[in-house]
Amino acid sequence: MGPRLSRALHEPLESSLLLQGLDLRNRLADVGYESSLTRNLSLAVRNRGILAAMSRAAVSMFVFGIYLLVLGPTLIVAPVFLTGLFGLDAPQEVWIRVVGVIAGVLGFYYVFAARREAKDFFWATVWGRPAVIVFFTAFVLLGLAEPVLILFGVVDLLGAGWTFAALRAEG
Repeated sequence: MGPRLSRALHEPLESSLLLQGLDLRNRLADVGYESSLTRNLSLAVRNRGILAAMSRAAVSMFVFGIYLLVLGPTLIVAPVFLTGLFGLDAPQEVWIRVVGVIAGVLGFYYVFAARREAKDFFWATVWGRPAVIVFFTAFVLLGLAEPVLILFGVVDLLGAGWTFAALRAEG
């Protein structure tokens, strides 16, 4: 589907959703309820159009990319906060920040690929992401890491499964 046709099909939907969102915001404001949620409702509804224009596989990649774009800067700026959430000792070396840089850059790649429907990249991640849980589990079994590290591998595995299922369904 070309960009013009895609846009022509999605504009009426976006306009309808935007009007519904603004109508709800106005009704809530009429009864005196105003919050950041209602102030940003029209923006959230409008942004839904970005995901609506993507394939299901692209949405899975986009969501995973956003996860990495949040994780990366958090590891760079506030690694103690993140490790504290999981009951891990505060990192003393720069390596956690290096991982943050890599995660952030990978997040950019995922979002970029999702926006461009880069199916070859999607398939590469389906086969590559499960390796994360294999290595993280090995690190734990060898006593090199705490068991909580496996949770990050589970996120990768679930993301790969979501992308795989979406790619299979799309043919």
